[in-house]
Amino acid sequence: MFARFRRFALPLLASVLLAGCSPGVREDRTITFDQGGKNVGFQHGREGIFVAETEGAAPTKIFQPDDDVLAVSAPMWSPTDKRLIFTTARRADRKSGRDGSLPAEQDPAGDIHGKQPTEYTCWLREEPKAGQPLNVPVFTARCGHPGYVAANLAVRWRPDGRGLLFIEEDAQGQHGLFEYDLQAKSRRQVFPHTGTNLLFDIAPDGRQVVCVVGDKSEASKTAGIWVGTLDADAWWRVPGSADLGGHEIEDLRAARPVWTRDAQRFAFVTATQKKDEKPAVRTLHLATPAPRTAAELTRADKPIRDLHWRPDGARLGYLCGEDTGVFHLAEPAANREKTIGEDLYCNFLGWDADGERLAFVARQPLPRDPAQSWAFLLLPDVRARNRLLIAPDADPVQTKIVFSGMQLTFPQWSPKEAKLSLWATYRPPYRSWLSYLLALGGDANDPLRGLTLRPSDPALVFDAVTGERQWKAINGREKTQIGHYHLMRREYAEAWSWYEQAEAADADDRSPTQFVHRFIRGRDALFFQALCLDKLGRADEAGAKRRQFEETFLPDIPAAPKAPAPNQPAPFGAANLQPTKEQLLHWRDLYVAEVFLSLDAIEDGERYFRDGLKNAATDADRLSKALVLTQFLLLRDRREEFAELATDTVLPLLLRAWKPRTQWGGHNQEANLILAYSDGLSLLPLFAADFLARLPEAQVRALVPRWRKQQASADDDVKRLGIDLFLQAAAERLGQKDEQQAAARRIAANPARTDILGDKGLPGLIEFVRQAPEMFESVRLMLR
Repeated sequence: MFARFRRFALPLLASVLLAGCSPGVREDRTITFDQGGKNVGFQHGREGIFVAETEGAAPTKIFQPDDDVLAVSAPMWSPTDKRLIFTTARRADRKSGRDGSLPAEQDPAGDIHGKQPTEYTCWLREEPKAGQPLNVPVFTARCGHPGYVAANLAVRWRPDGRGLLFIEEDAQGQHGLFEYDLQAKSRRQVFPHTGTNLLFDIAPDGRQVVCVVGDKSEASKTAGIWVGTLDADAWWRVPGSADLGGHEIEDLRAARPVWTRDAQRFAFVTATQKKDEKPAVRTLHLATPAPRTAAELTRADKPIRDLHWRPDGARLGYLCGEDTGVFHLAEPAANREKTIGEDLYCNFLGWDADGERLAFVARQPLPRDPAQSWAFLLLPDVRARNRLLIAPDADPVQTKIVFSGMQLTFPQWSPKEAKLSLWATYRPPYRSWLSYLLALGGDANDPLRGLTLRPSDPALVFDAVTGERQWKAINGREKTQIGHYHLMRREYAEAWSWYEQAEAADADDRSPTQFVHRFIRGRDALFFQALCLDKLGRADEAGAKRRQFEETFLPDIPAAPKAPAPNQPAPFGAANLQPTKEQLLHWRDLYVAEVFLSLDAIEDGERYFRDGLKNAATDADRLSKALVLTQFLLLRDRREEFAELATDTVLPLLLRAWKPRTQWGGHNQEANLILAYSDGLSLLPLFAADFLARLPEAQVRALVPRWRKQQASADDDVKRLGIDLFLQAAAERLGQKDEQQAAARRIAANPARTDILGDKGLPGLIEFVRQAPEMFESVRLMLR
């Protein structure tokens, strides 16, 4: 069955690519500071655009996008006053009836936007004055991709605040750079060339402009990096910049120059992909506009990214790697470079305004190595948690953890103070198969979506000196997430305060997503609140919350799956499944398991499920509690207890509850099969010789007759296969070659073997399960 899903998933990825969803552009959700560092602005997808003071004040919504908006940029503050600009994108062919909209659930790491003809509007928000409209549409322009808006690449302020620079697509599909004069309300082209795609930036001196041009013509004379000024035609193409690794927007983003503060030099990265070379070779260059020279600094076979100069321009820091990378610190003047730390850094943020501190975001390791985990019902999510690290400039090796326990995205330093803006998302570090499947696609308001912890991401301003946190939550859902964070930190009174604030915020919420917020928060908060009240010694209130959770958590499932909307694909993943009541109760237990694990309360979780198993009234409830309890035992590396529970409780109950494969099908057959059979993975460790090798020989010998006893009730190929897999592994552990060979022959003759194990057998199945989170993430990104 898992082999079937593996064969199904790969063609799915290919079909999505062929359908035109690539090239995609990832959204940039950076929280922007004003020029004085006292205010921030951010976009929150369907929720709108917000501004807030960095200290104390709650966010204020300044713009609500319409339903047909495809993408919204972050707000950009004027370099001279308190004005703001931002952009919104729509389909250029809106009359075709194929209008898009912002995703119902925003990806904390930035949504992926597919290529399509786009029209965008640039909005100006004036400083508040009585009797004047605040948000005024300034101009509309066309571009070939909504990613220009989503990634905040379409528009910039002129350094003097009197005009705007912007990207526009011409009738031939080429993109150029233009200027809009806010007083004259006129536009003119300021860069003489165009490209298939074009990005631009303004140097820190406010005088030089850099354009990164991508051209799909192999003999292009314009592709590369150009430097010039707005009022002169003397543009300079930087030597060695022509090979950018491609002409798509993401290729150009990777090559955008990073200037020193005095604008005397800049660094940039090129990518060379030869037919006989894999992967591409990345080259880091250093360019000097006067006297127009460029030289190579280093080469690597991994992405070179997150380039930042020390404020005095003496050092250049960067990461080398994909999702995580190694930190490199270069001193170009001395021709020196050193590597610092391990391959754990997700982001390098550069130096604070005074150059005294460096900041990083790193992966927070899970308690158990995901590559060695045997808890196959609760899969690790390595992206769930990060650490914010600060190091002194004098010794970058001495990093200090100043914030952790949440997913941290789009961090950046304030331009004036040692403060950072970022998004902080509360996510469980272990998730069930159902949770991963629910994240893949379908209707965001599907009732089943309430069966998993759904992330939200409040904005945060963090003081690197004092450690003070200024949360910028916009609704009750985000305040609930902050309560979860404090509960995880054992700050119970603070957690309860945020839960109370969430209740009050929901009562006053009149946003377009009010119902969804209440639905999610009600499902998401009750069990957490009960745990918090327990810790506060308020047992009666905790019991009431727990009863409310049990009475209201399970959703009402429609009698039949909802048909997809016109011109929309059928739901994928677990969307629109038709679960039984027993399945829903089991999924509730898996949700509870995610709650305990998200709070680092594994001992509390183990006690909860032990009590639940002791008090279970039905076989279905007993099986569900036992299944989850096995996972807690495995996560605590209590293998002997796991083996006893799996053999004496899970195995007989699972054999009785098992449904033949012919009973699982329907419109979402693969997801049904995974959810129907994933519980069997709880026994998988007992089929592995390397797992049994760490059990006492006497215990393995005692387990064998109990498994053989179940052969009489094994009336299905899958049941017989599971029992024989254990008997084969146990015989190997005990050195019983005849028994091992007999079991191997039965396995080879079993019709279910290939469907369950695939071509690589048991090791291949274990490898697939451990790699499943990365596969789910790839499919999720493609589908988005």
